[in-house]
Amino acid sequence: MAARPVRCSRIDAAPDLVILDVNLPNLSALSVLECADLYVPVVVFTSSPDSASWRAAVDLGVIEYVEKPSDQTEYMRRVSQIVKQWAVPVPEFR
Repeated sequence: MAARPVRCSRIDAAPDLVILDVNLPNLSALSVLECADLYVPVVVFTSSPDSASWRAAVDLGVIEYVEKPSDQTEYMRRVSQIVKQWAVPVPEFR
């Protein structure tokens, strides 16, 4: 089945992290990345890694490209590190 075109929409509240699967049903994760104007870390998972998809994902700003299956503990450790590295400090109000 061919991937559907992505319709971009504005998101008012940005997430802390975006996790995508290269093989989304009816949709290409790379199409989402091309369409989205993300200023947050993006992690891509794939069950069928190939160098072309990896290069395209990196060119689109992906910071982690993880092959499935992966160890859940390792996955959570990596995600936690990414969120901590990209965390924006919240100003204190007095």
